[in-house]
Amino acid sequence: MSATLKDLYAPTPATERGEALHIGGDPKNKKEIIYCVGQSVVIRSLENPMKVYLYRDHQHNVTVARYSPSGFYIASADAGGKLRVWDTVNDEHVCTLQKETIGTYYDMSWSEDSKRIIGGGSGRQAFGEAFFADSGSSVGQISGHSKTILTVDFKQTRPYRAASGSEDFAVNFYEGPPFRFLKTMRDHTKYVNCVRFSPDGNKLVSVSSDKRGIFYDGKSGDNIGELSQDNGHSASIYSCCWNDDNRRLFTVSADHTAKIWDAENYQCLQTFTFPNDVNHMQVGCLWQGEYLVTVNLRGDISILDQNNPDRPQRVLHGHSKKINTLAYDRANHKMYTADIDGYTIEWNLDDGRTTVFEGTAHANQVTKLIVSGGNLVSISFDDTIKVSSIANKEFGPSIPIEGQPVDVAAHGNSICVVTADKFIVVENDRIVGQHPLTFQATCIAVHPNGNEVAIGGKDNLVHVFNKNGNNLTQKYNLNGNQGYVTCLDYSPSGQYLASGGSGRQVVAWEGQNPKCKMWVYHTTMVTSVSWSSDNEHVVSGSVDTNLIVWSLSKPIKRIVINGAHYGGVTGCLWLDVNTCASVGDDCCLKTWTVTHH
Repeated sequence: MSATLKDLYAPTPATERGEALHIGGDPKNKKEIIYCVGQSVVIRSLENPMKVYLYRDHQHNVTVARYSPSGFYIASADAGGKLRVWDTVNDEHVCTLQKETIGTYYDMSWSEDSKRIIGGGSGRQAFGEAFFADSGSSVGQISGHSKTILTVDFKQTRPYRAASGSEDFAVNFYEGPPFRFLKTMRDHTKYVNCVRFSPDGNKLVSVSSDKRGIFYDGKSGDNIGELSQDNGHSASIYSCCWNDDNRRLFTVSADHTAKIWDAENYQCLQTFTFPNDVNHMQVGCLWQGEYLVTVNLRGDISILDQNNPDRPQRVLHGHSKKINTLAYDRANHKMYTADIDGYTIEWNLDDGRTTVFEGTAHANQVTKLIVSGGNLVSISFDDTIKVSSIANKEFGPSIPIEGQPVDVAAHGNSICVVTADKFIVVENDRIVGQHPLTFQATCIAVHPNGNEVAIGGKDNLVHVFNKNGNNLTQKYNLNGNQGYVTCLDYSPSGQYLASGGSGRQVVAWEGQNPKCKMWVYHTTMVTSVSWSSDNEHVVSGSVDTNLIVWSLSKPIKRIVINGAHYGGVTGCLWLDVNTCASVGDDCCLKTWTVTHH
């Protein structure tokens, strides 16, 4: 038996409110961008959402990643103060340089010959540095700031110049190599969020939280102009990017707009508008060949349409926070995921396209999703359940639950919810039955015939009940779990029940007897179990980052997918006999091809 990654559905960039996001692009392939989320560097195609690569060799959250101008190398730095330079040519992505940095980088830039790198951030003893990309040895100093450097850039033509922008409101100018401080420009009155030289090096522009964009001579640093206030941004400008023609500038702002400017007369040429809510603040941008790309505060990547500035050509949704749960709509071959912010996404598994639900979402993190009766059912830490129409892509009304729901299952239109001390039945958007529990519930599963319910407890037992309408009567308890029960799933035939627990054990039960109880190969808590449609295989996910596929007929055999999700697996399920899906702390949705021998 074996398993291989089938498809990876990409996360989106990690963002922070009030901070600029610096994304990059492949200088050779103008259809690909690069950004960071968690401990991963993401390289993805703007043309094909399914073409994604994750670089996962950092041990801390990655803060910035940049292609070299040659396109042969990428430099990435993390919050732990480590920088890595790695090649893009070989499949192994060999690391050619690993060095300690000043601290946490917020921006980085290469020289045009791909030999030198400058970086800036919140340093321990300095806020910036310049070094050779092959050896890491110093090639001058990026100095003169009194606070954190937020942005840096390298002039791509000779004579070399470099620039930096800081929380001290200053733009500093450097000459070299070796690089040394040349002058300070104090034209801004708030944080300088982004500095960028034009491709020909003739101009430098800086944008700031003071809503202004200021142009400087690329060689001398002299002030030569400012973005017009007519039709200008009305809030912080977070990022800017030049077009390859050196004549147009692209900016994004907290005012929910992106703008194209004439870089010769500083007038606004075009404005792109986004919905007026906090998630649609635009914090990052890139002019990548024919693509105008923006990133909003939620991490959504918009590809803009110059012929229709009020509506993006396409939006790439995804998660930039831990994904808590997933659900599969077998009828439409669509997947649903939700993260700790409550962001809920529909995925077309064939082409990677995404859709989000409209209306009022949960006010807190969504902890479980299931598909039932053409609806997406969700429970949340906001102590509510929602039943949302999949066809309409619209959130349903919030149904208050007395207590925090810990799990949900369904049979037809009968939705069963458990809180720590109560079993609740919801039908037609209202509670129709309740049953008190004498133990602390942790999870629930409903038999395929709807007449039996299994509820896991903190007491290490699986409590099995007969369900008659909305009433429960005790049937028996299943004892033999190591630790408290964390997840349950009935096989499609109803013959078997799988349980997972905090003691890392997976058990397959047949009635009151354990069919297989020696499935103890995870190294820590099991978070999810799911039966395949042939009633033969169980897939389990764990905090140990691994997925394991178990077989009833070959109980000592197993398929281990090591490191399926860095940080831990939070959910897994079968799509068909040979395909399973999983989500985790790494903000990714993945599908796996399983081969049974």
